[in-house]
Amino acid sequence: MLRILFVIPYLEVEQSVKQVFQEVASLKEEEISYDIRLAEIGGHLDIENDAADIIIARGFTAASIKTSIPKIELQVSAFDMMKAAKKCIRTYHCEKIAFIGTTNMIFGADSFNEILDDVEVTSCQVKSSDMLDQAIDQLLKEGVDAVIGGRSLSQVASRRNIPYILLQSGKESIYQAVEEAITAMRFSRSEKEKREYLQAIMDYSFEGIVSTDISGNILSVNRFAAERLNQYDRGRHHTPDWMIGKPLTHFLPELSLTSETQNILSRLITSGRRQYMVNCVRLSEKNDQPDGFIITFRDIENIQEDEGRIRKQLHSKGLRAKYHFEHIVGNSRIMKETIQTARKYAHAESNVFIHGETGTGKELFAQSIHNASSRRNGPFVAINCAALPESLLESELFGYMEGAFTGAIKGGKAGLFELAHNGTLFLDEIGDMAINLQARLLRVIQEREIMRLGGSQMIPVNVRIIAAANKDMQAAVKDGFFRQDLLYRIDVLRLELPPLRKREQDLLELTECYINLERQKTGCILKDLDEHAQRWILQQPWEGNVRELRNFCERLCVLCENGTATMEDISIASGTNATSTPVSATKTSCAKSDEAEEIISALREHNGSRKETAAALHIDTSTLWRKMKKYGITS
Repeated sequence: MLRILFVIPYLEVEQSVKQVFQEVASLKEEEISYDIRLAEIGGHLDIENDAADIIIARGFTAASIKTSIPKIELQVSAFDMMKAAKKCIRTYHCEKIAFIGTTNMIFGADSFNEILDDVEVTSCQVKSSDMLDQAIDQLLKEGVDAVIGGRSLSQVASRRNIPYILLQSGKESIYQAVEEAITAMRFSRSEKEKREYLQAIMDYSFEGIVSTDISGNILSVNRFAAERLNQYDRGRHHTPDWMIGKPLTHFLPELSLTSETQNILSRLITSGRRQYMVNCVRLSEKNDQPDGFIITFRDIENIQEDEGRIRKQLHSKGLRAKYHFEHIVGNSRIMKETIQTARKYAHAESNVFIHGETGTGKELFAQSIHNASSRRNGPFVAINCAALPESLLESELFGYMEGAFTGAIKGGKAGLFELAHNGTLFLDEIGDMAINLQARLLRVIQEREIMRLGGSQMIPVNVRIIAAANKDMQAAVKDGFFRQDLLYRIDVLRLELPPLRKREQDLLELTECYINLERQKTGCILKDLDEHAQRWILQQPWEGNVRELRNFCERLCVLCENGTATMEDISIASGTNATSTPVSATKTSCAKSDEAEEIISALREHNGSRKETAAALHIDTSTLWRKMKKYGITS
């Protein structure tokens, strides 16, 4: 319901006001209630703050009412003024008349001189009724015969026996004022609802939100910010309204905002005993003039708690694969072919077996295959089969029921197969799994269902197996350490990872990558290697493959005190004598001998064809030519 208080300027207009409200009420869907009060002489009127939603008043009353309630001024139309002027001429036969009142009440009265030929019209604008006597004195000196104005003027003129006419507002003006009041109130309510809605959104935010003007004085604040920043009188001054208008530095002394301040991102600020992560964005108007700032902040303790909850939830859902094919470093032909094969495997649903020496990146490829597959949104669960004893590995894989064995937790526990449902299970070092456990794993892969230890119910599982090993699995089968039928089940799609010694073209790129990673992580000064150090890197056998190379790069970054590593730095990091050759003679001789024999054997097998030999060795033809020249091999 809309409540309107209409302060009438004179008693005779009351009936017109009532008629207008009756007509408006019949046309509007919204219920309207109104109250009518007579204005006091001089315009002074005390109105309670809850008396109405909006007030309509005229002249001195509209100008002098002290209230927080919105006001609409009742206008005097040109038609109303003309009627008053005609009445004054007709009644007093005067030659000069004057309109006296507030600016809004008598605006445009002087223009009547262009219409009325038999009388001179003037006007005198006054701000309050206290100025009426002085204004009348001046007008009488100027030869004014009669005055026209409101009720306050009529009282003064009557007291001084001066001819006057009461300036009345017609029904059209009343109707216009009521319509304007209704429109203004609807707009005000709409804006209020928007403000309350936005404030509710801000108040339900779990971070502090504060807006300020360009000088850093607070314009608005949400409940979270008020509760966190108000440390002075929590029992009394914890509401957001109390903070409005105060400088932000009163609550965040370290955050001083001026017209020179630009955006602030992730700044750690201390206030009292609390630390906050603060962001500040500068707002601008369309003409690029600064308008103010929006500040958001979070309590450091809350951020840390949220991080802990996120980690816990991710773990409860099963581990997520974090690596993609884009993370794999390598531009050698053999590596490109390996990645291309792995990408093809990702689009299939068959089990994958990854074979490669230690440190060649088997889990990196396993995670990349998972993230490129249709199961990318499912869990990726990994376990090292060589790291756990048989009994513990069995309970981890298949889970157990409550009371299944001594130490079983209450309620039981889901196994990794259950956790990996609709995802991928990565079984690393599967060649070291106990032979008895292999039989149970085979059944799970065949039947796609598991039974927990101590349980009696079969649980269906939809899991893709990616297994990995660094040993010769066929030899393990022959020696009786691995089941042939299980190998058939897991070795459907085989991926052979090349050792680092067959990826000579990738060595320097990998070295550069690991040095850059260390520089980003620790801020070390090392940037690259000189020519001799690079040659040393290329000559090493890297039996530990990528893992060994990365560990060496980490050690080199810690020990090197220059931007470019020299042989002296290499010697210190590798543990060899600074004056000795980069690699021991025995190791170099063995490595060279093995590689030379491999090349010679491949050349014989392919009748000296360098192209076919290079393809068989998974290296470029240019690399083969350099190695032949290095070892003195002729075709």
